[in-house]
Amino acid sequence: MKTTTFILLLILSYCLGLLTLQPSIAPHIFSIDWSHQRVANIAAIFAAIGTFAAVITALWQSHQAKLEAEKNRKIAIEATKEKASIYNNILISPPDFVTFSVGITVINNGQVPIHLQGMSCFYNNINTLILIPDEILESWSSRLPITLPPGSKVTFGLNYKFLMSIARYSIEFCNVDTKNIGFVISSNLKTFKSILNEEIAARVNRLIELKKQEIEKDISKSIQRQKVFESKNEDDKWLKLFE
Repeated sequence: MKTTTFILLLILSYCLGLLTLQPSIAPHIFSIDWSHQRVANIAAIFAAIGTFAAVITALWQSHQAKLEAEKNRKIAIEATKEKASIYNNILISPPDFVTFSVGITVINNGQVPIHLQGMSCFYNNINTLILIPDEILESWSSRLPITLPPGSKVTFGLNYKFLMSIARYSIEFCNVDTKNIGFVISSNLKTFKSILNEEIAARVNRLIELKKQEIEKDISKSIQRQKVFESKNEDDKWLKLFE
């Protein structure tokens, strides 16, 4: 509607300016026989053009309004999404720098709070995860669950002994592949992943070189203990009905 009004005002201004600059035009205008059929036909043509222009303008404005509404809808949806970046590294403690921890840092990059619920260690797309309980966390570390406001970050510190758990996990479930091992932290709606830091992966690989036979023995013993437990467990005997 604003465009149509602007065009009409522009035409009116042009006509008034033309009359001002060329006063001789006025007698010719007033001498026109406005009741003549030709004049009526010309007027009808201009009226049709005006109507067509108004319809085109209305359709264009409706299209623009739809585009604007869709844009606002996408912005609103994007604003409600949880967004976070997560990385892991080695945290060393002064003054001797010998004792270290595995640090996992989460930064809330979105516009809504993130309610962090759980933390695990994962391999590629395998569904087997190492759950990380509070017992593994350092005394100074943050604890889950925790709410992370927009623009803030939190760091979790894992005891360095957890590297042995990653080494065993790599042997038992990952074909001794530490490159695709990482940490995952889950919220109410999403999961945020971070592949194992090169320094941490190097330490895990060193552990595997030194302790592989010992770890494999522990795995074998655990499997045997599990079989013994399951053989004595009466709770799942009903499953044999479906064998």
